[in-house]
Amino acid sequence: MNRFIRGVLLIIAVLWIPVAKAQESLSLDACIQYALENNLAIKKQNLNIEQSTIRYNQAKNEMYPTLSAGGGYNFIFARTRNTENDSWESHDNVDASLGLTSNFTLFAGFRNNHMVHMNEFNLLGSKAAYDQLELETAISVTLAYLKILFYKEALASSNIQMQLIDLHMAEIRKMTEIGAKSNLELLDFEAQKALEVQKKVEIESHLRLARLELIQIIDMDSLIHVEVEEPTPLEAFYISIPSPDSVYRIALNQMPSVISADYRVKGAQKALSLAKADRYPVLSLRSAYYSRFNRMTGNSLQYDPINPSLDYPYPQSSGNDQIVILNLYLTSSLFNKKQIESNIDQARVGLMESRLSQEMVKQNLKKEIQQICMEALNAVEKFNASETSLKAFEESFNFVRERQLNGSASTLDFNESALKLENARIELLKAKYELLFKLKIIDLYMGVPVKL
Repeated sequence: MNRFIRGVLLIIAVLWIPVAKAQESLSLDACIQYALENNLAIKKQNLNIEQSTIRYNQAKNEMYPTLSAGGGYNFIFARTRNTENDSWESHDNVDASLGLTSNFTLFAGFRNNHMVHMNEFNLLGSKAAYDQLELETAISVTLAYLKILFYKEALASSNIQMQLIDLHMAEIRKMTEIGAKSNLELLDFEAQKALEVQKKVEIESHLRLARLELIQIIDMDSLIHVEVEEPTPLEAFYISIPSPDSVYRIALNQMPSVISADYRVKGAQKALSLAKADRYPVLSLRSAYYSRFNRMTGNSLQYDPINPSLDYPYPQSSGNDQIVILNLYLTSSLFNKKQIESNIDQARVGLMESRLSQEMVKQNLKKEIQQICMEALNAVEKFNASETSLKAFEESFNFVRERQLNGSASTLDFNESALKLENARIELLKAKYELLFKLKIIDLYMGVPVKL
């Protein structure tokens, strides 16, 4: 018996784990955060930012002087023939050196400064592009999130419609039992209920697909089912849509796409200045220090009358044979197949392209804002009209329902009125979520975080 109970508990536990995962509830903020963490395009852009940071830091390091150290130790084995005594003499030698060299650019047409600023603007542009990807991801998540909310409310509306039909069928069934209604009317209502069940199944299917779409956007493989939070009620009569010009003025200063385009233009300007800097001569300061030792040189300190064969070690002789070099080096390109002019022309074209891209971004932004504001105004009117229409269809349905029970209206009239009522509910839901999405997009243009 105990084994049986333990087995049942184990089965319940195993079945409960996926159910618990399936019922995980996420807010819109949490979904956006998951999407930002798992989006591969954002991760790739983050790597671009790291590369731009490396190039920017290296450009700053180019302004410092270079310092190099080197040295060598050479063993020379040689033998020559002495013609005076007809013998071979050894002339082995040791040659060693140590040295430091340094180079510092004093003037190069401010090339290093232009390089630093160009990489700085490119880095800032990459960061703005990263923010733009985050914004686009937030919009995608919000749209998918609102789809789930729409189909959830549509499903609730379908359940209400089926409850109304069930209540009416119960009354018809009672009247059929006492002979006040025919079985044909009851069969018609059962057919109508079957159609409502089919509609409900379709809505449930769309709801599952909407949840799957959100799961794919936020890239959570372990999440089977997403429960979303309900939005705040809409009071469309009191919604004020800002003018497109006011939204555009705000978006122009804070939209990442515009900021990124501005930095690209500044970077292209510095690239042009960098290309022009090659016209100027380069003035460099070069310095070197060498310490050398050669055992066979004529240094008097190497010769010891008491011990002529005594080696004069390098550490002791290094201070007696030193070279210090300090010079100014000026170079200028006289003819390089017009490569400098070609680079300048290419940089100038690149600047023109970046400016055109900047204008295109601003124009597209202005058109998008004009479009979204106009759609939001239309959505407000559609929402208000849908609310009024729903109230009218609710009153009409209640009236037709009473008439059908009294026998003054046919089953066809009831079904037609019920269908109109359901369509009115669906239209109101569509208008509600269309308006809600447009309002959230306008908020994003104005720098307001997404909240439901």
